[in-house]
Amino acid sequence: MLAGCARYAAEPLATGPHLAADVAALNDEFPDSAPALTSTSQLSIDQIGLLAILNDPDMASEFGQAEQARAARLTSLALPNPQLSFAAMALLSGPASTPSYAVSLSQDIASLITYKPRAAAARAQFGAVNAELLWQEWQVAQQARLLAVDIYGADQDIKIRSKMIVILNNELTDVHSAAEAGNLDLSDEAPLRVAAASAESDLAAARLSQLQSWQSLDALLGLEPSVRFSIIAPIAASPPADITPFLSGLPARRPDLVALQLGYDAADEDVRAAILAQFPALSIGPAFGSDTSNVHSLGPQMTIDLPVFDRNQGGVAGADATRDVLHAQYQAALDAAAGQVQSSPSIWPHAYYRNFPKRHPSCSPMPYRTKFEGTLHERCCRQENIFD
Repeated sequence: MLAGCARYAAEPLATGPHLAADVAALNDEFPDSAPALTSTSQLSIDQIGLLAILNDPDMASEFGQAEQARAARLTSLALPNPQLSFAAMALLSGPASTPSYAVSLSQDIASLITYKPRAAAARAQFGAVNAELLWQEWQVAQQARLLAVDIYGADQDIKIRSKMIVILNNELTDVHSAAEAGNLDLSDEAPLRVAAASAESDLAAARLSQLQSWQSLDALLGLEPSVRFSIIAPIAASPPADITPFLSGLPARRPDLVALQLGYDAADEDVRAAILAQFPALSIGPAFGSDTSNVHSLGPQMTIDLPVFDRNQGGVAGADATRDVLHAQYQAALDAAAGQVQSSPSIWPHAYYRNFPKRHPSCSPMPYRTKFEGTLHERCCRQENIFD
């Protein structure tokens, strides 16, 4: 019995930051056989998204959250232990000849009655946690990709604005020379000076915005704030002609919607368990004893609660209310997601860059109830289209 017990192992906290000083130091275990990253590697938008999932400090606790959900499922799936009781009474005085003792073994029957729905609820809740973690991965990856697009766009904007300032300064020099030669008035310089000052201000704002985007992206990737790397030019994606197929498959593909579905399934099983828990608490088992006259006895024993006052009315009402809340939350989330998809065609003409990961060939489609049991890399590759 002792050999099967867990043992304590210390896990001391870090004594300092753990930020990478270079892209080459990042975890780059991509799902495909991509070459190892170096300090001079050019990264695509999709690679940056995957690197954010693998290296974001806030995602480091994801494994622990999954283990917590697995432990909760394990606890819920465990059968109740039988109870062994023993009592002994020493003989102190009187005509009796021997001490008395009693031994009994009992099993909680009520827990066995509710075991099936409780186990189903635990499995659904575990799937809901995994789906929610996958949704967090998608959010982190998308945030990193958008920051990368912003940085690339800002870099192009800075180059254009720098050229504009050079042109304005050259024109200002020519106008100033013409004014000194008497061919133009000094007042002719004023519009150019205003335009040059405005261009300098816009350039400074663009550089500040790019710096903030770099710092946010470095934080997502677990890099030091001063790290810079080359970003491959984003590829513009063509909008789909028909969004109906994306809309119909949305509930089975979006992890946040799947998490709500599984959470509702768990709540529904909790309602079943609460209804079955109306059965009185019952324990049965054998009992053996011997009295002080050395008379032995053996027979069954039973302990049962009399449901006079508490018939688990509160448990049933609470479970039913929780299910109603999750039902409404899922409908609201589904409506919001469908609204986003339906409004996408009006957004596309105003978008310049759109980059979304392509599904890896090894990631075959799966039913949503088993879709989220894969590894980190397999799960993060299943964002199939822009409407996910």
